[in-house]
Amino acid sequence: MCGYVGVIQKKIHQSYDELSNRLRASAERISHRGPDDAHEWVSKDGHIGFGFRRLSIRDLSEAGRQPMHSHCARFTMVFNGEIYNHLDIRKKLDGISSQRWQGHSDSETLLAAISCWGLEKTLTLLDGMFAIALWDRSEQKLFLVRDRFGEKPLYYTQQNDMLYFASELKGLPDLGASFGDIDQEALQTYFRLRYVPAPRTIYENIKKVLPGEIVIYSLAGNHNLSYRKYWDTAFEAQKSVDTGYAGSREEALNDIDSLLNQLVERRLASDTPIGTFLSGGIDSSLVTALAQNQSDNAIKTYTIRFEDERYNEADEALKVAKHLGTDHTEMSVTESDALKLIGNIREVYDEPFADPSQIPTMLLCQLARQHVTVAISGDGGDEFFGGYSRYLQIENDWYSRKHGTQNENLARSLAGLPWHVIDKGAGIFRKKPNRFGPKVKKSLIKSCANSLGAFSEHYSGFWRDGLPLKGVSLDDNWQFGRTWPLDEGQMDSFGVLKSLMVSDGLIYLPDDLMVKVDRASMAASLEVRTPFLNQDLAKLCWSLPTGWHINQRDGLKQLLRETLYKYVPQKLVDRPKKGFDVPIRDWLRGELKPWGAELVNSTNAEVCELLDMEMIRQSWQEHQKGASREGDLWPALMFLSWKNEE
Repeated sequence: MCGYVGVIQKKIHQSYDELSNRLRASAERISHRGPDDAHEWVSKDGHIGFGFRRLSIRDLSEAGRQPMHSHCARFTMVFNGEIYNHLDIRKKLDGISSQRWQGHSDSETLLAAISCWGLEKTLTLLDGMFAIALWDRSEQKLFLVRDRFGEKPLYYTQQNDMLYFASELKGLPDLGASFGDIDQEALQTYFRLRYVPAPRTIYENIKKVLPGEIVIYSLAGNHNLSYRKYWDTAFEAQKSVDTGYAGSREEALNDIDSLLNQLVERRLASDTPIGTFLSGGIDSSLVTALAQNQSDNAIKTYTIRFEDERYNEADEALKVAKHLGTDHTEMSVTESDALKLIGNIREVYDEPFADPSQIPTMLLCQLARQHVTVAISGDGGDEFFGGYSRYLQIENDWYSRKHGTQNENLARSLAGLPWHVIDKGAGIFRKKPNRFGPKVKKSLIKSCANSLGAFSEHYSGFWRDGLPLKGVSLDDNWQFGRTWPLDEGQMDSFGVLKSLMVSDGLIYLPDDLMVKVDRASMAASLEVRTPFLNQDLAKLCWSLPTGWHINQRDGLKQLLRETLYKYVPQKLVDRPKKGFDVPIRDWLRGELKPWGAELVNSTNAEVCELLDMEMIRQSWQEHQKGASREGDLWPALMFLSWKNEE
């Protein structure tokens, strides 16, 4: 696990020494991603250079040092991540080549495989998380590659015949890159979703490599950038659905159990201490149970305890830990802890990012890093096994919507009424702010949604009755589903529930969950591994009848629950899903109130040009008087905090 930066220049704008110095300074900005080693490399002709910071996990010797050169001298690579099946790949290489290994790192295996089979064939063999920058000296091309499910980040920008790239945004300016202005489309999406999906970033000039994508920069010719997909989640899901699963439900349970055991076993390989995150929920309990089942010693487990029992799962996690016999550690999180952490969020995430569980995730990673260098998490279980309660609600409501008799034009007209005025009059005699108008308006707008993507965003999106942005048209305010990734044919094939699962795997998983975990963990110099994020497991899940996973009668995540019951008694884990939420609603009326009040009363000129501050202040005041506005307020506060510290 590491971090890197790099530059490729068509014309020599920066001398060899200047480029080396820039790479060193830039890589130092992301040294938290790799505090164990530092190294820079610039090609002899000065066209390309890499800067690298290493977090040593496998092969702690210099044999695992990067940038790494292939034995044939054709390729130079920097690589962030882990290839869990690299020993299997080594065996294949040993059978067909005379490769002489210098060490036992997965980086050396990866580079040897690319030298033998080429990049794209090698990528099809990998079980791992990775962001790769590969220089092909023979073809004079740079390849930027990101893993299938977006676990590892990679940013890039093309400016002045130069391509700059880095593991984090903060690494780009010292290379000479310019961020540019705020991307208005990205800003609208951020306020709706609380994150910015790839390939956009909050800045106009900067892009993210998409999951499963190869970005190619060629020094030759006029068209420098091209793009290829080596993995397309929607396409692979479609193939799996079309092929279907030939076995019985019992056989599917056995296949899931067997494959998850294999995936956990691979992710336990480390030359440094390893543990697991244990919330007491289905996903984390299962990966912990499988890890403990394969370990001779007590696995170290970590959890967060909240004082507010509505959000606390620490007691349940402790019961699971005792049953499994793990070495368990928990940490209590208070409003004061959150307040202390707030000032670090911009430094950790670079872009505005407003998933409130970022706070306990950062604290959990800091706790685990005191004892281990690697942690295993249960992320991905919800997307592949049907774990979100909104799925069933959306299916019910979408069916009613499709078969109802709503008049879209009438609904649009009614939604345009001055509901805020009506609310103001109706709220005169109530102590608590009246929110009847916005609720009606949201319902009317939702009833106009003519696609599953737009409809589903009303269950997970924010500022649904109007974005607090200057210059946003009515059409923009009503434009839901802008990031929906599936076409009509795919949705017809998948059905509602599987469409929602696949969509979350394409957008929410990589751009929210993986961003949250990667930045929080790497800020603490901790590697987090996710057994559920594997292409074979994903294909298996997609091939199964949706009703085996989730249905109106039996509820959520049935197959994963039954797999877990083999290892943990049902009574310890069979309870309603809480998620990794935090009591932001109360915190914003408590110790976070002074911080929030200062932000919403900002007079920053650029902020006032971008945001409708009066609208945000009104939401803040309503929240303080008892309305529940934390869902809308948190992205506004995170943006204001990010912008004020820029």
